[in-house]
Amino acid sequence: MRQRGLTLLEVLIATTISTLVVGSAIWLATEGLGTSRRTGERVEASEEYLLLAKRLRAELSCTYYSPLFADSFQGSEEELSFYYPTGKGLRYVRWVSNAEGIWQQVREPGARQWRPPVKLSSNWQGKFFYLDQDGGWQNTWHSGEEESLPPMVRLELTGPGTRELTVALAAARAIPY
Repeated sequence: MRQRGLTLLEVLIATTISTLVVGSAIWLATEGLGTSRRTGERVEASEEYLLLAKRLRAELSCTYYSPLFADSFQGSEEELSFYYPTGKGLRYVRWVSNAEGIWQQVREPGARQWRPPVKLSSNWQGKFFYLDQDGGWQNTWHSGEEESLPPMVRLELTGPGTRELTVALAAARAIPY
């Protein structure tokens, strides 16, 4: 009489196939989680970029030059500071980029002290550049020395990729007093 059951070879083949199927399922699940995480990080970085662009454009579009305020607009690669008028007076704004991200600090009209810095981005670091009257990009600008605003400010961002943000300043924004 013949015994019913599986041979050792059949058991080994079934075990191998099962291991391959389970291993493939685990690999697909972990790859899917990694892709989802990377996509989330990219979306967050894009949102931070759009916030930086919107905020910098809004603030720089209001800045001005006045010979009475020699420091009305100053910039280096790591820092940009400028005044712009509000309904209550002049707001002084400082943007700083360092290894920890991009920060903004504000001193309200009439205030003697700065507000605590606000981190605008932890994904991006940047360098500021300033277009001179001859069409060349400079890494510093001082409105007292130049007696004007730069026509454009460029922020080169590095982080999850590389992006460039260029903001045109209103050339006519000069207040003679």
